[in-house]
Amino acid sequence: MSALNDEGIPNLRASYTVDEAVARLIGWLRSPISRKYIQVTEHGVSADQMVHMAKLEWSLDEALNDQRESARAALQAARQRGARASTRAKLVTQLNEAEELIGKARAYRQDLVDAINRESDVFIVDREETKRSGLTHYTARSLDDWASSKYGRQCSSHDLATVDVLASESTDAGSQDAGDSKLPMSKTALASLLVTFAVVVEDLSEQLTGLQAGGRPNAKAIAERVVKRLTSRPHGPAAGQGSEAVRKRIGAALKELDKYLRGP
Repeated sequence: MSALNDEGIPNLRASYTVDEAVARLIGWLRSPISRKYIQVTEHGVSADQMVHMAKLEWSLDEALNDQRESARAALQAARQRGARASTRAKLVTQLNEAEELIGKARAYRQDLVDAINRESDVFIVDREETKRSGLTHYTARSLDDWASSKYGRQCSSHDLATVDVLASESTDAGSQDAGDSKLPMSKTALASLLVTFAVVVEDLSEQLTGLQAGGRPNAKAIAERVVKRLTSRPHGPAAGQGSEAVRKRIGAALKELDKYLRGP
């Protein structure tokens, strides 16, 4: 057992702020035994430690942004040191997960705030804790009643096996623009796919000669190579797989990767 796990404090909290309720719904602050000591780095607290915290020491927005920026910094560092494609792909996945967690938290918070304003009699304010902290705290039981009705599980449950339930159908709907309902995947998922594809393109351009220009993947040269490979196959290129179409898709993927690395 590491030093961070040597000492724990039973989590006996009876009320939570809106941010803390949302944090618990996305899987944080859920351990029945909270760690007495938490390691804080330049990028905040790691996701695996957030589950063992007793309360949020800063805003949920900041905590979620720390997770995203930590993943982004790790990916940038991997690119700069020329890490293997498999390593970069894993880091892209971590960045995608951080982005998805932000989307889930947004949906949960919107649901909870709407419910508090619409059904104020359902939520019981912990007056003593609210007065002591200066932040409105709602009792765990009232939050549980609402979450059980809305999502089929309790907000304050310490069951660590149920930390990844989607807020509602609005989670996926919120990631698509109006009119995009016919897309086979959400825009978030599509962006994730493009970023992963871009990492593969980068690796290909580094492994083979003639596929880079100015130290970056040459989309035109890579597209021509792809089309050449497809042409050599029995049925030839499929519709929409011409060199110009492939070049544009590669360019779009590389732009998406650059956007991920720049941040919002």
